[in-house]
Amino acid sequence: DVKKTAATYRANLIIAEKILTKEVTFSKLLTDTGAIMPQNTVLANLTLATTTTVSANSKPGALQLAARTKSYDDALRLKESLESSPLYSDVHLLQVAKPEKPADRGLEALYPFQATYNVILDTSVIGASSWASYPYPLVI
Repeated sequence: DVKKTAATYRANLIIAEKILTKEVTFSKLLTDTGAIMPQNTVLANLTLATTTTVSANSKPGALQLAARTKSYDDALRLKESLESSPLYSDVHLLQVAKPEKPADRGLEALYPFQATYNVILDTSVIGASSWASYPYPLVI
């Protein structure tokens, strides 16, 4: 267990070093993404992919974005908003799902639909050269 914990810690240090040396501005990415989110949508998860994650065909700047929405139409509006933004290109709506049994409280109750998108981020917009060389996926 100690070796496994040490390996995880070492991997996290490598990620931190790469982030700091590349000057990736994640706060700008998050606020810029939040600014283009239409009404009735919230960002739930953002995974920054590398060429070794997602698939062998991943492109630099590949992201998987998960959002909660109030309706299926809101998920489509979010796709349109992502497509029209200078931040993103190659936007694909992978799925929109609503649980059979809705939650009675919390975020899932307010935004019952879960939408997942694959997008390509224009890293120059947020001041990052690229994270395609990162050895691990980064989840925000």
